[in-house]
Amino acid sequence: PQEQKRGISVYPYKLTAGAYFPHQFVIDSSQKNLEIQYKKLGFLNEEKRRMLALQNDDKKFNASKAFIRLYSATNSHFSYAEESFSGFAICHNALAQIEDHDSSLDDEDFILAEKNYMLARPFASPLRLSKAQKDNIARFQSFNIEESDSRDDEAGSKLLEKVKFTLVENRSKNLPESERDGKIVITQSDMKKFFPCPRKWIFSSVLSLEEESLDTDLMQTFDMGNINHRVLELFMKDYQKSQMPLPVCNGGFFENEEEILATLKKHALTAIKDSARDYSKSPLSQKMLESQLDSLAGNILTFLKDFLQPNMPSGANINTKTKTLGYGGCVVYGVEKSYSAKNEDKKYNYYGKIDLLLKPAKKNLEADGWTIIDYKNSSMPKAEDIKVKNEKLGDFQMPMYISLIAANESVGDVDAARFYSIKKSSSNCAIDRNTANCSQEDFKPTMEAFEKYSDEFERLVSEQKFSPDSEKVDLYEDCLQCNFKSVCRRSYEVAKRK
Repeated sequence: PQEQKRGISVYPYKLTAGAYFPHQFVIDSSQKNLEIQYKKLGFLNEEKRRMLALQNDDKKFNASKAFIRLYSATNSHFSYAEESFSGFAICHNALAQIEDHDSSLDDEDFILAEKNYMLARPFASPLRLSKAQKDNIARFQSFNIEESDSRDDEAGSKLLEKVKFTLVENRSKNLPESERDGKIVITQSDMKKFFPCPRKWIFSSVLSLEEESLDTDLMQTFDMGNINHRVLELFMKDYQKSQMPLPVCNGGFFENEEEILATLKKHALTAIKDSARDYSKSPLSQKMLESQLDSLAGNILTFLKDFLQPNMPSGANINTKTKTLGYGGCVVYGVEKSYSAKNEDKKYNYYGKIDLLLKPAKKNLEADGWTIIDYKNSSMPKAEDIKVKNEKLGDFQMPMYISLIAANESVGDVDAARFYSIKKSSSNCAIDRNTANCSQEDFKPTMEAFEKYSDEFERLVSEQKFSPDSEKVDLYEDCLQCNFKSVCRRSYEVAKRK
């Protein structure tokens, strides 16, 4: 079933000249259709234009070649028909015309040969097939032969090699030589995809299947969450390098607010120019994002005003609604900081990267533990997923980060571990010493559940059990929202076989 729109986007000429697409095909690119001319006082006839000396301006404002050069900066292909239903056409003079007909090429054209074969016309002998055709014919033949157990074993062994590469060899690149002990290395992302359905983890993390879409956009898609993350990363790194306390927002304003806003604009410009992102290659996306610099910086400033309120205790009456007011005055210890943790008595190790790691403000004498912050652009993990409930844990980030801190830092206590929404300036907590029932001690059942999930992950991987468990996977909550349901949950009939 076609559940999503499919196809190729078709735009008028000129519109996509600065857009970044892997391929662009400009059809019907005749002299007439590619001519882009701006005429001053275009309603005048040629005689009057000559009297007003406007003809030189007509040549000056001809943008035809400029647009063709813009297209040539990308992988673009121009074509036109000399003879069409509307008459004859010629190639635009800015293009190099390539003779496209050579009778000797017809003998090498296997597609043309196949067409002639189908229509019972003469064709080059013997009939040649492309590699893709041969592969598909062989695949079709093998599909109609009963598969032996040896083929299943071969497919299984190849999958296990990929699993081993993903969890051991590929992960070891992030670890120091001293910590490469051959054990599997688990991340919170692994566990989130693995539970409740291991098959989703196989498709996404091991086989790296991507949800296919032929939809295209005039401007290369970009993730505002990545841009916001990058701006905050650069901002916090400034304070990490200087070891100056973070600014404090009192009464809804920073003392040096203009300076902070200018810094955020500078970092926003760096973020949108990031060469690692595809949108940096699109002039249209760049122009659009540059026009929003003030808005980008303003959104981050709004978030910081809430996030950097004074870092002080909530007060004497701590209840379920109170929380640490903010983190203004705290010292930045780590930004996008990577940690690994060895588990001596287990068959697996941990690895993770923490968005922001803080030490409390000097004025906050009652706190001395770590503060772990994870940014989300808009949506955050639900409160019921952050902590274990009925032996079920829905989110693994904070338990993983707390495990990494405990294994690497001399003071393992965590005073606060929170998710923050950049867009909504709201937060959900795993641990907060200023919130009742949210202490590190209260989080211990979740940590114990996290360890059980880790043991289960290692057990299922070692026993090669990657099929969904019907007792744990809910068809409506899990399968219908999965990007891989078309691979996993549907039956296809090919050549009268399912």
